[in-house]
Amino acid sequence: MDPESLKILLASVITLGGIGFICGFGLAYAANKFRVEKDPRIAEILQALPGANCGACGYPSCAAAAEAIAKGVAGANLCKIGGAETTQKIVQILGVTTGPPADKAEKMLAVVQCGAGPEACDQKSIYVGEPTCAAASLAGGGFLMCDAGCLGFGDCVKACQFGAIHHESGRVPIILREKCTACEKCVAACPKNLIKMYPARQEIFVLCNTADKGAEVKKYCRTGCIACRICVNKCPEQAISMDGRIPEIDPEKCRRQKVCIAACPQKTIQQL
Repeated sequence: MDPESLKILLASVITLGGIGFICGFGLAYAANKFRVEKDPRIAEILQALPGANCGACGYPSCAAAAEAIAKGVAGANLCKIGGAETTQKIVQILGVTTGPPADKAEKMLAVVQCGAGPEACDQKSIYVGEPTCAAASLAGGGFLMCDAGCLGFGDCVKACQFGAIHHESGRVPIILREKCTACEKCVAACPKNLIKMYPARQEIFVLCNTADKGAEVKKYCRTGCIACRICVNKCPEQAISMDGRIPEIDPEKCRRQKVCIAACPQKTIQQL
């Protein structure tokens, strides 16, 4: 290489090196000048959370939930599946000294409010489509005579990330109380809106959700509520009211004497 070419090459290298140095220095300065300090509590809160990333809290991940809690956008009791123990840990991380104790939050459990399903309810048609409750419900409301009945395909089972639902094909799924985390994923998955949240202290339930009249229910369902009011009249604690079509049990008054279970002619009331 001749001396002139070498001189040009060296000048180019020095120029490019200088530009690179200036750009690097500028980027480093800008990063330092405009960096956003990350709250160290976010990592602590994330570690306190279960890490299930179930989305039951309304956030797409536990990381997003931790950030929301640290910023004060969400409360310390945001995580439903973590319960009182997780809430208490987060309260300590945040240094919160006001508000109700974490263990005062009432635990809730999911219950499938249907005791019939395909095994005890007559069918109005033969369904041959995709074996999901969502698909079956689109075909004229389902294949059961009862438009509010459980279709028995177990969409709720697929939605549950905690193995808290036992299911046999064609039958009503059973929520396992000891495993239910109250994440409400099953509630959202049921196209019939049959899964409801109840206080964990409640053990006796009216397993029916139909709006049909009693005489009609008796024609097609062997366990459906016929609105006879016998349970209301027989309950010694007056724990059952009937303002609407289906009797409601007050867990505060119920002493689980099971008089209503024995009195119900349809066996609609069950202890779970």
